[in-house]
Amino acid sequence: MERTGTLLLLMLVVLLGNSSIHAEEHCNSYDFAKLVCVKPLCYLNCKIFFQKHLRSYSCEGTWPERKCVCYACYDN
Repeated sequence: MERTGTLLLLMLVVLLGNSSIHAEEHCNSYDFAKLVCVKPLCYLNCKIFFQKHLRSYSCEGTWPERKCVCYACYDN
């Protein structure tokens, strides 16, 4: 009986681990290439477009082609 309980617990841990991986499959990076990136404005731009889905933001590239990149995740 003890083995069955342990096996069920391990299966539950594996299933929960897989569900969190599945949720992250819906994350994407979005770049705003036409905007020159200034960190505070990049944050505001990402927050306005992606709201609660925003995970991170950054300025990528070198001047003058530096762009704002937003990383957002969506649930099904």
